[in-house]
Amino acid sequence: MRVLPEQFYAKAKERPLPPYPPIAKAARVESTVIVEILVSGVGEVICARPLSGHPLSRAAAVAAALKWKFETIEVSGNPVKAVGTVAIDFKPPERDTNPNNQPRD
Repeated sequence: MRVLPEQFYAKAKERPLPPYPPIAKAARVESTVIVEILVSGVGEVICARPLSGHPLSRAAAVAAALKWKFETIEVSGNPVKAVGTVAIDFKPPERDTNPNNQPRD
């Protein structure tokens, strides 16, 4: 059963976010990765795959999505497997403007 993104995200009860990949951080990549997730009848993620997003962020987004947990999705009172998508954002950290935290030359 395919679930709309808003409904799918609302069913997620645990949504660990991925760490910013070091290579993406170094490249200052900003990206939203769309991940398609297949969830079992008991709310466990069976598999996940990236549909879009910067290549340097995709693996981290999928690894995080595999750790998500969902409420049981039911049809007519029966638990079903479900497919949906989630968006995971990656933004470069803001530069620290505190002069006390700047490296010395």
